[in-house]
This record gives sequence, structure tokens and C-alpha cells, in this order.
Amino acid sequence: MLLFSKDMNKTCINNKQTNTYKIALVGNPNVGKTTIFNYLTSSKEKVGNWPGVTIDKKCKYFKLLENNYIKIIDLPGIYSINSYSKDELVTNNFLVKERPNLIINVIDASNLERNLFLTLELKNLNVPIIIFLNMIDEVNKRGDKIDIKSLYKELNIPIFIVPSLTSLHIFNFYNQKKKMEKINGFYQYLLLLIFNEKKIKKKTSLKKKLSFNEDESYKKIYSILNICYKKNKNNRFKLSNNIDNILIHNIFGLPIFFCIILIIFTVAFGSIGTYFTNKITLFFGDILPKIIENLFVSTNIPYWITSLLVNGIFSGIGSVLSFLPQISIIFLFITIMEDSGYMARIVFLTDKLLRFIGLSGKSFISIIMGFGCSVPAIMIARTINNDSIRKKTILITPLITCGARLPIYILFTNIFFSEYSNFVLLSIYFLSLLIALSSSLLFKLLFKTTKEKKPFIIEMPPYRIPNIIIIVLHIWNNIKEYITKAGTSLLLMSIIIWFLQSFDFSLSMIEDNNISMFGYFGQLLAPFFKPIGFGDWRASLSILTGFSAKEAVVSTLGILYNFNELELSFTPLSAYSFMIFSLLYCPCIATITTIRHELNSIKLMIFSIIYQTSIAYIISFIVYIIGFHIGIR
Repeated sequence: MLLFSKDMNKTCINNKQTNTYKIALVGNPNVGKTTIFNYLTSSKEKVGNWPGVTIDKKCKYFKLLENNYIKIIDLPGIYSINSYSKDELVTNNFLVKERPNLIINVIDASNLERNLFLTLELKNLNVPIIIFLNMIDEVNKRGDKIDIKSLYKELNIPIFIVPSLTSLHIFNFYNQKKKMEKINGFYQYLLLLIFNEKKIKKKTSLKKKLSFNEDESYKKIYSILNICYKKNKNNRFKLSNNIDNILIHNIFGLPIFFCIILIIFTVAFGSIGTYFTNKITLFFGDILPKIIENLFVSTNIPYWITSLLVNGIFSGIGSVLSFLPQISIIFLFITIMEDSGYMARIVFLTDKLLRFIGLSGKSFISIIMGFGCSVPAIMIARTINNDSIRKKTILITPLITCGARLPIYILFTNIFFSEYSNFVLLSIYFLSLLIALSSSLLFKLLFKTTKEKKPFIIEMPPYRIPNIIIIVLHIWNNIKEYITKAGTSLLLMSIIIWFLQSFDFSLSMIEDNNISMFGYFGQLLAPFFKPIGFGDWRASLSILTGFSAKEAVVSTLGILYNFNELELSFTPLSAYSFMIFSLLYCPCIATITTIRHELNSIKLMIFSIIYQTSIAYIISFIVYIIGFHIGIR
């Protein structure tokens, strides 16, 4: 039995006395490699139904026997070994240079024609291969049939059938004796394979790989399909096609998408989401502080400890956690759209528009991911072959409003726009997209752009009923990440903010935070923000703390204000201006670092910081001035 060790010492694995058997998961994008990797290794890597979800190789080690280890590597999806985008090169270099001991070629059974091209290329590498034939249930649902025995005879590669990604314990396996056998599982087969492994010649050269004949390969594929694949002539994705005629209609497709987003916001910020948010706010803002104060006063605990807990930690962390129900609802709907196959359609639908402004359909994958977090969204741009388009995609992605900014919008919409919060939120998201796409058009005019030569290819999976278990796990992982961040970096930030606003420069505890250390720095910043509507020093400093993490803006506001003070210090117009500035100004440190790494340019990183902050100030100023002059306060 193979045992996965979470605490395995990599220096031990690299020791000369140990043997490591490398297994590479290889296949097209969106065939289920990462899901299989997660199952085999008990991992929780991100999965999705569009290219680029895996943007770098992921590895896990297993202990087989004493001083013998298995290393399973999940590689980015590729359509061909002769692909050269940044993520595809990760796969190509690993296969050619590092040479795994075994390749697990994961194949989407419902797309054999496209998948088998890569399979034939992999055979040319002279590395042992087995096939995981995945999504066989999709083939059966539409009434098609695959003759697995004939498929094995044509390919001469061992085949494991993987039904529904949940049955990896028992496989139908066609062995090298050309007959079907039931074996107890993949791991047992792996043991047999390793112990009976023949010595493999180390000659497989790059020259041989590049000389691969595409025409001959497709002739071979069509011959295999004629023998092994029988289509149901009466049912060819009829339901999916009928739905697509509506949802990705050239005229109605995008309006339908925006209506769906409006419905999501209506549910998240309507009575259901608001009810739970108000309960958490009441607990952290009123019930828990009173309990702590009464307990500490009765036990003569020093006041500064009470203040730290009540005015620092509970106010800071509680203000962030209170919006967790509404954020969870949004996570729920996004996961449903991804798992159902709808999100892939939106990426396809926007390709023509994005090409007009100098981007490509793959850029929209980064944009969609940016609504969650800018860091992975920027990294996913590695899937873009065109270097100039990739750079522009990276520069505009931080302008997309990320999940960390969402608590800021929820805070202000709940206080100032509660009756029509869904429309206000939709306007923020729409403005985010508008500014990002307009910036791309500006960059197209300013910077030289190489036209994208290759057509945009994206998997169009059939519509599926979302898997409840996957949805629950995905939401839980997002919630856990949100809570972990609140309990670590935001906790530290809340303590620092409490200290700076509770003490002056002589380290004396003060009651008036206007004369605190924080107050001094805030009053220096306040004049800069006054023209855009929020010249209060506390609001100015919350913007400054947002450089560490955008959630820190809400933590800072929760410590420096109470909700009544916030309502008195802002007007609906200045609150909206604050939301716009928070949306567009310089991203967090993690995003800035990722921009520097992916673009390999300090100049472009600095340009991104200056450009975003300038745009944020200009748009906020325009909105505030226009609103003020037409009588909106």
C-alpha cells in the first residue's frame, strides 16, 4: 500500500540512498488531471473547466517501501508537445528534460479526437504510458459507445476506465496480454509496474519530437475512431446545444450574463444575506464586547487589555467576519456557474470583444479569476502565447475588483444604499470591467501589439448538474481561507492599528485618537483625499493600510469608527467615491510582487502602481464633482 506523508523531508527524498519513481499526469486542459491528482494525493488543488487552472507543476510524494518513494506530478494541460506558452513549456520541459518514469495520460472520453493527438505524441517520447479514460459517463449519457478493447489494441497502451472521477479503487484494466482483467486498484497495478520496470533508453531527443508528422497522426486518429467509437446519431449534445442557442447568443448572451450577476447580488445582499450579516455584526459589535468588559471590570484586568480586545481585535476582525455570509453566497453561485459549464461559455462569448481591444479570449480567464483574487489571475496569464497580450492582461487584471475588496463595498452599501444595494454593487463590478477594458484599449494605442495569430481554443463541456460535494468543498475552502486570513495577517494588523490609534508618541495611552500617532499621520494624508469626498484622517489611513491587504481597510474602519460615526462622517456620494477609489487604487503587496515576478520588470511594476492609483483618483474625483454639482450629497 502507498502511504502519503505530509511531513516528508525533501532532503531525505533527494538522498542518494533513496529511489524516487516519478509519475507525470499529462493531458489536454479540462480533462480532470487535477481532480485525479487531488484524489490520488488527498490534496485540495483548484480545479475548473477552462484552460490554465493548473499553471505550474504540482508535486506530492508517497512512501512505497523503505527508501523508495513515488512522486506524482500534476502538469499544466497541453494540446500538443509542440506548444510554447509559458505554462505549456513547464510540461514540455519536464517531459523532455526530466523524463518521468511513467506518464499517466488523462483522456476525456467524450473528446477522443482531440485528446488522442497528444497521446500519439507521448508514445513518441519512449516513456512508459498508461491511460486514464475519464468522463466515460458523459459518453454513456449521450448514447455513444467506446469499444475499450479495440481502443487498447489500436494504441497498445494499458487503459484504466475512470467513471465519474470517484471510482479510482477499482478499474477495468486492459493489460499487455490483450485481455480485460479486474485488479484491486491502480496502486496495486503501480506496484507491479515498478517492480517489473524494464530499463528505458535515455535517448529521446528533441529532434525526434519536432519531426512528429501531424497528418499521419490525424489519419491514425480517424482510423481509431472508426473502429472504436460509435456515435448515437439521435442525440448529439442536443440539450447543451439548445441551451447554448440562448445563453451564448451573439446579441442576448452578455445581457443574460449581467442579469444573472444581478440576481446573484440580489440574493447575496437581500434579506437572506443581510440577516446573517446583522447577527454576526451584533455579536462582535455589541454582545461579545459587553461580556468581555463586564468580565474584565469585575476581575480588575487592566483597561488597555480590555481596549485591545474590544476596540482592537473584536472591532477589526469582527468587521471583516460579519460579511462572511454574503461572501459565501457569492462563492456558492460562482461555483455553480463554474461546475455547470456556464463560465466556459462566458469566456468564449467575450473573445471577439477582447480581440477588438487588443486582448484574447484567454485574457477573460484572468479577468474572471480576478474577481476572486488577483494573484492566481495574473499567474494564469501564462497560458497566453502572445507576449504583448500577456503583458496587457497582467496590467489590467488588478483593476478587476477582487474578493478582498468585497467587504468594503458591503460595509458601505449596507449603511448608505441598503434599499438598492444590489444595483450599487452591480455598478461597481460593471465599472471595474469598463475601466479594465478601456485601459486595455489605451495600452493598445500606446504600446506596440503583436497580433494574435493562433485561434482561441477553449473546452466547451456539456452542461452538467453541479456536484453538491464539490460545491460544499469549494465554498468551505474559500471560507477557511477567508477566516485564516482574518485570524493571522488581519489580526496582526488590527493589533498594530489599535496600538497606533490608542497611544501618542510618548507612548501614553490617550482617549482622543485625533492626537494619537495614527491621528498625526492621518491628518497629513487627509488633504490629499478631501477633493474626492473623504478628507477625514481615519478614512485616509484606512486606504493606506489597504496596501497590505484590502480586507485591512474594513478592519481599520471598524477600529477607528463605530457604525454611527461612519454614517455621520460620510454621505452617500462620498461613500460611493470611497468605494470607487478602493476598487481601483494600487493593489495589495502580494499582487504587486506577482506582477513583478510575472513581467520580470520593476519598471512595469512601478507603472502599474502609479497608473492604478492615478486612475482611482481621477475617476473618484469626476464622480464626486459631477454628483456634487447635480445635487447628490
